[in-house]
Amino acid sequence: AMSQLVHMVQAIIIDMKAFLVMLVIFTVAFSLALHILIKFQVEHLDDTDTSGEWHIAEEEWGSLLHAVYTTFNMGLYAAFDARALKLNWQIVLVFEGFMVIVQVVLFNLLIAIMADTHHRVREQSQLVALYQRSILVLEEEQAVRSRGDGGGREEGGERACRGRKRPS
Repeated sequence: AMSQLVHMVQAIIIDMKAFLVMLVIFTVAFSLALHILIKFQVEHLDDTDTSGEWHIAEEEWGSLLHAVYTTFNMGLYAAFDARALKLNWQIVLVFEGFMVIVQVVLFNLLIAIMADTHHRVREQSQLVALYQRSILVLEEEQAVRSRGDGGGREEGGERACRGRKRPS
């Protein structure tokens, strides 16, 4: 049971490589798009804007590294300050597109990958269990034959069954 679990976790991690590559590509792409849009919007704001939203945008989206970090938190944990995203309708549109792709499409893909891996590992574990049982049966037959005096296959089989009840 434990070996099956370990094998399943190992197979899931291996199968998740393509998912993780797609997640990184989408995160970096949307980070770059949001970084450019917010940077452009902050540069063109009035000095009379007293809402303070541009300060938040500068902190979270000022550098590309901060933008990737914020986008990663946004997509995986839904943890971010939404005030910076309300600066422009294009920013809201890109944000909504990212959230739909990551939260709906990619996480459903992750669930499908894990379910497929679980099914495949479960089938393989049943085959391995049957194989191990057959090995045990062969070893038992060889042990029974070696205990006999070499008089033949049937004779050794009869000796092994003498003390046992026969199924009816």
